[in-house]
Amino acid sequence: MERNNIFNFATSELSQDAFICWLCNWVNFDDNDLSEDEKKLKELATEFIEKMLGEKLEDRKVNIKRQYQKIDVLLEIQNKTNQVVDMYVIIEDKVGTGLHSNQIEGYTKLISEKNKSKAQIKTVYYKTYDEDNMENLKENGVDVIFGREKILELFGKYKDNIKDSIFRNYYDYLDNIETDVNSYVEKNLEDWNSNCYIGFFKKLKNEKNLLEHAIGRQKDCSWGYVNNSSGGFMGMWWFPLSEEKINKLTETSDEDIYLQIEQYNQKNIIAIKYSVPKKNKNNKELSKEDFEKKVTIASEKRKELFSKLKNKLENESKDILKFENKPENIKKFENILKNEKFQKKYFRAGQYMTVGYLEFENIDDCKDKIKILQYALNLLLKI
Repeated sequence: MERNNIFNFATSELSQDAFICWLCNWVNFDDNDLSEDEKKLKELATEFIEKMLGEKLEDRKVNIKRQYQKIDVLLEIQNKTNQVVDMYVIIEDKVGTGLHSNQIEGYTKLISEKNKSKAQIKTVYYKTYDEDNMENLKENGVDVIFGREKILELFGKYKDNIKDSIFRNYYDYLDNIETDVNSYVEKNLEDWNSNCYIGFFKKLKNEKNLLEHAIGRQKDCSWGYVNNSSGGFMGMWWFPLSEEKINKLTETSDEDIYLQIEQYNQKNIIAIKYSVPKKNKNNKELSKEDFEKKVTIASEKRKELFSKLKNKLENESKDILKFENKPENIKKFENILKNEKFQKKYFRAGQYMTVGYLEFENIDDCKDKIKILQYALNLLLKI
């Protein structure tokens, strides 16, 4: 049985706020008042804060405020000699959700107005669960990002030397999440939970020479939870076709075609998707009538694409195999094309529509079929 761990029950952001405050506060204690174990906690707290500051803490006091003006944790780095605050650290703490409503910008403005001494302001994003494209947050005013992997890397340096139960419980809690995310490797696909899909998508996204990205669209590749009327799924999507190529297929200038991994009817599939924007090129919202007209036309175009792709995959497999330059894969792909059917869902018209899909049974099967579908799209463009 797993060891009893308070953080398995204290899973809210407020609980995590409390841990961050508790850890940071160790720097304010004099070494003479601390046990050997507590001195290690102080070392960890000092290193943790210094990574947020980007400089040495030295002999400064850290005033800790929780939920100050809705800021999760605010650290005031204060000079002990003149009592002047020379740096503010805004920590935005998230467990599963992400940033919203320009939080970082709003909190920075709030502290700037309070900041009479013109102290430097640092913003930190601290996140327990995975979030795709977190590095992009630096473009939105975040200075330092502490994702779970980075937290574990830092805390792991101290885990063998700190016996404190609060620290041990928190480290084990994060480590168990990390283990669960990486468990997709040994689990059967039918046993995957949402963390397993995240682990797989993270790996897949970083795998070179697999996913094709149109020029300028690599940042559009992402993964996350997709909510829908069937209950939602963990999905991943990427965009292998340029606007010019999509125009050739759709005969329009503003629709999109992309690939998406999703769960459908208790199956795992790689789907070719067709989407219709609700805004025009000038970013103006379309009227309901104009949007519905575009969807109706796109739905018919989607049916044509399904027929063409199905023909390529099932009747012109030799042409598809010409794209593969690894001899060891050609026989395998040939077998897949011989035995697999390019399937369709019910052709319901909407903003996001499925052209067709291939089902996959395991990780390697998924990678093979990604390549095959990308080859099929490229072949279609040679018409």
